Amino acid sequence: MAYILPIWTEFPNPIDDAIKMIKDEQENRIVCTVQSTLGIHVDKHELMKALAYDRDQYEKGYYDGCNAALLERVCCKDCKEAYDPYLGTLKGQGYLKCRRYAIITHESENFYCKDGEREETEDDGEA
Repeated sequence: MAYILPIWTEFPNPIDDAIKMIKDEQENRIVCTVQSTLGIHVDKHELMKALAYDRDQYEKGYYDGCNAALLERVCCKDCKEAYDPYLGTLKGQGYLKCRRYAIITHESENFYCKDGEREETEDDGEA
């Protein structure tokens, strides 16, 4: 006969209760501050919903801006200012040196700088 587990009852997690209590207290203080500073009566749940929406919109805009900056970046291995210091202008031997900043990077790394410009190749003009 298989072992039957005893009846399992879930007890409230005291940490979850403490977090909920702190969050409620924080929300109450925000509402009290808005009411005392602006002198208007606001619904607590509507105010919290509006603040959460504003925070989400701010974070969305911030991450959209960061992603746009990352899409425009040019890695050292694709930059026209990078060259192999041991072979002159030929790339592909492992290390790259930047003409602009005089730094050496490994070709397999995805290093980039704010001033990188993509090296134009013969295939760029053909579609």
